[in-house]
Amino acid sequence: MKNEAAFQKNFAQVASLLGCKLNTIPDIIPLKRYGKLVAHKRPHDAVLITPKKVYCIEFKYKYGKLSPHQKRTGEALEAINRSAYYVVRMKPKKNKHIYTIETTKEVIYETSDIKALVEYFKNIPYYL
Repeated sequence: MKNEAAFQKNFAQVASLLGCKLNTIPDIIPLKRYGKLVAHKRPHDAVLITPKKVYCIEFKYKYGKLSPHQKRTGEALEAINRSAYYVVRMKPKKNKHIYTIETTKEVIYETSDIKALVEYFKNIPYYL
């Protein structure tokens, strides 16, 4: 299992323990229709459902960048609702991991505790 996929799975398990649900968006399997290859790029990895809000989440490992379509999606969603789209990143450090929550423009939260990472989403105020 890739590091990003393992991180996503761990996040989902912690979210479940905290009364939230992470619904992952499966990768699209390319199909041939009428002799043409049809494939779509998913806009983000998952949807996080908390008791108060719903968030579009893109998971990244280390310093991976958003692809152009992910950045466009994030910016479009943020223009409508500042708290709709987040990049959740895991960076391995000596003897621990650093987790960050980012918008398309800035890091807004950092912790070394994955439980605190999920709890941040449960406590984002409605007005953000």
